[in-house]
Amino acid sequence: MTEDKVEAILSQEQLKSLFEDYRQDKKNLLAQSACCQQSLTDVIVDRQTRFSSAHVFNTKLSVEGRPVTNQKASGRCWMFACLNVIRIHLMKTLKISELELSQNYLFYYDKIERCHYFLVTMIDLAKRKEPIHGRLVQYLLKDLLIDGGQWDMLVNLINKYGVVPKSAFPESSSSEAALFMNKFLRTKLRAYAQEIFELTQQENIKDSDIMNREAEMMREIHRIVTICLGSPPEQITFEYHDTAKQYQKIGPITPLEFYRQIVKPIYNIDNKVCLVHDPRVSNSYGRLYTVEYLGNIVGGQKTLYNNQPITILKRAVFDSIAADEAVWFGVDFGKHMHAKYGILDLKIFDTQLYFDSKFPCQNKASRLEYGESLMTHAMVFTGVHVEKRSSNDTTKTSDNEKSQPDGLQFIRYRVENSHGDDKADKGYLIMTDEWFDEYLYEVVVDKKHLSKEVLAVLDQEPIILKAWDPMGALACSKISEKGSLVDGLSLNNQAQIKLKTINTIRLLSLTSISINNSRLLFNISLDKIQINEEVKLIEFRLKLKSKKKRFRPMIISKDESEYLSYDLTDYLIHNSSKQILIIRRQLWIRKYLEEASLVIYSRTPGGFILPSSSSNIRTKRTIKQITTGPCSRHDLFVDFDQLSFGAWVVEPKKFNAGICRGDCPNPLSRLYYPTNHAMLLSLLHERGNSIQQPSCVPVRLRSLDLLYYDHRELIIKRHQGMQVEECGCR
Repeated sequence: MTEDKVEAILSQEQLKSLFEDYRQDKKNLLAQSACCQQSLTDVIVDRQTRFSSAHVFNTKLSVEGRPVTNQKASGRCWMFACLNVIRIHLMKTLKISELELSQNYLFYYDKIERCHYFLVTMIDLAKRKEPIHGRLVQYLLKDLLIDGGQWDMLVNLINKYGVVPKSAFPESSSSEAALFMNKFLRTKLRAYAQEIFELTQQENIKDSDIMNREAEMMREIHRIVTICLGSPPEQITFEYHDTAKQYQKIGPITPLEFYRQIVKPIYNIDNKVCLVHDPRVSNSYGRLYTVEYLGNIVGGQKTLYNNQPITILKRAVFDSIAADEAVWFGVDFGKHMHAKYGILDLKIFDTQLYFDSKFPCQNKASRLEYGESLMTHAMVFTGVHVEKRSSNDTTKTSDNEKSQPDGLQFIRYRVENSHGDDKADKGYLIMTDEWFDEYLYEVVVDKKHLSKEVLAVLDQEPIILKAWDPMGALACSKISEKGSLVDGLSLNNQAQIKLKTINTIRLLSLTSISINNSRLLFNISLDKIQINEEVKLIEFRLKLKSKKKRFRPMIISKDESEYLSYDLTDYLIHNSSKQILIIRRQLWIRKYLEEASLVIYSRTPGGFILPSSSSNIRTKRTIKQITTGPCSRHDLFVDFDQLSFGAWVVEPKKFNAGICRGDCPNPLSRLYYPTNHAMLLSLLHERGNSIQQPSCVPVRLRSLDLLYYDHRELIIKRHQGMQVEECGCR
């Protein structure tokens, strides 16, 4: 772009010219008269579109939720939508004509957990010396503790606290309108954040002192939330009449048992998968993503997004509804929508006629990139109208992406909202397929409706998006995710010369933040690393998916099939003010890049400050301390030094391997994930046969990244099946 000094001020002459052009078209004056005297949405609505939107669907749920729910002046749509999905399954199983689950119950525990989550986040950032005036801290402080959330946050809440009928814990004034409660909580949390940052700057302050203070903070937060929302029940008794007018009773039972015994057998929240449609070029399909600092329960499940083409999401929605299963989804609500008529349609407003202007103005990817669109609301699909189509149909989305699955033509969708029954078709909306393409971002379906290829994405290490990425827009306050190690790297002799005195190594995951015509940018974030003379080597590492290309700056080591690695020690130590690494004229790397990392090698732990991967290890317990009971997972902390492995294992020094202990009951319940063979053994054992009872064993394991020396080479490798996640009877 060449500089050409042009006056940028909007002059009076320009304004006069604009007014003259406006008055010359009499249609403008007519439109002005109508729009200035009537509601804009009523004036510009397209009459034909309004009256051609019929609530008729050829694929629909056999039972829809009743009564229609109303979240009122709160942002709890994600909770309402989830509980509306669950209640449909309960209504069919329990044979109830009407049912509503308590939204206030989940809301209560989400507020408590979210406050704790925020405080732990602030402790983590303060210890890492994250600048208070930096974008990250300011972002987390600005809109903290909103009512919104994401699907995996619901998984965390329900698995920890269960669910209850609404009669057991009804709404409160502050749950229906949380504005003032949130204001009080935000004021406290920001003051607590200041105290935490000031505490960490004190000399000789211990982590235990900070956490003790955090516990005192939570006592005050708990008091405010409980006063505003009420005290949740520890036990419930659910009494009702079924459709045959027979009295039924469940309980006394705890909320968690209510979920595990009554809900989980018919709606297992752990079997649901969150699919997203993010067409931005930077975010590839078939990859797993998460958003930095996105969550609600410390130690809970990550918020994961399985990014897929729009046709995969549509097919999953259709298969779910055809199987009589409702679908939770997230959209940009309010765009091209008429609230009173309950119509979501790109043609609902005739902007071309009134404004001589076309809307929408950008494709879906551009709207995400330029802040025009993001997820703002969650609802439920209960019906879909689909017809067969010819094989030569070439319908495309605004991103020039295939719109329709093979052999099908999606027309419209029936949507259950949570804004009461006085709007739209008694609370139900109608969505066109074109609107689905442009403004739907997320659906949650059961695993059984997805292919092996789609499910395999869940085994990937998630790519971490920035905290302010629009994919996390339904939620706000988040906690950090640690960078993960990369498979199979071994440094060559050139690097080994520098590593003779190394005893501390840490990794920091990097994200490419910008790509243009000539450069690829990586955020090194030196403000997170305090470096001194003890640092011996700083390595910039790229993990690639192809061996066909070459990239040759200061190479430490190179394996053409997997990674490239560069010595940035002098560059970063002597240019500490430069926080962006720029790689010029190497745009081929965008296609092949899988991961990027910064590795800091130090002679002493004090050479730099970075979160340790073993910092969350709690007090170790021996196997003898594990008590007996039903089959379940117990903590088992392994110290490599005690195993005489400490001399060659660099990181982590300790980890929680977990162990399965306990008895397998007879008869064997499905809650213990038994195989058919284990069920058979259980039945034989119960009938007195001399058959060994099924044993409590791991049924799900996760990998562990190890950094270790092997024949004088430093290796980073992922070892499968090292940590127990879940136990069952086999």
